[in-house]
Amino acid sequence: ASQGIVASVAPAADGAATAPAGAVAGNGTNECPPGFPIKGNQQSMLYHDQSSRSYSRTIAEFCFATPEAAQAAGFRAARDR
Repeated sequence: ASQGIVASVAPAADGAATAPAGAVAGNGTNECPPGFPIKGNQQSMLYHDQSSRSYSRTIAEFCFATPEAAQAAGFRAARDR
């Protein structure tokens, strides 16, 4: 039987999420490394750029290099601008 939509990000053997192309895994804080300013939340599958009102409070599971990389991984833009 079908299990529905398959998540685009699978957990690694150690339980950590494997970062999709164009992203690095978040470190559990609200900071992303230089070059990866787009914050992705895996549970909601939303991404936040720096124009998002909740950007500073968002703890990223993934930090993407570009909005296009986030979209390619199945994330959609947050609507809190």
